[in-house]
Amino acid sequence: MIEHGGNTILNFDDQVIEGAQEKTGAYNSVQMPRGVVDWHSHPRKCKNDNMCAIGLPSPNDMINITSGALNGTQRHLVYSAEGTYSITVCPEKLRYLEKKETKFY
Repeated sequence: MIEHGGNTILNFDDQVIEGAQEKTGAYNSVQMPRGVVDWHSHPRKCKNDNMCAIGLPSPNDMINITSGALNGTQRHLVYSAEGTYSITVCPEKLRYLEKKETKFY
């Protein structure tokens, strides 16, 4: 019933991505550490009649993922009941956002 999030270490010797740090958060948020690849989970069950998470990344997720990309994250994974979403922000969009004087986050 809570989100988990974390970052990873790239192990080039064994050619694997390993977990590094993990944090736990609330039902619909987690303050996770950043990394080259970072991730968070979406709870499967509804918290109550008025709040129910779905696996699809939310608009807030996309803002957070883009913010991470602007700070060096290359890929973000969202683990949900229907599968794992693997998200990258295209380089052209990052270059455009880096030139903006007004930050969106």
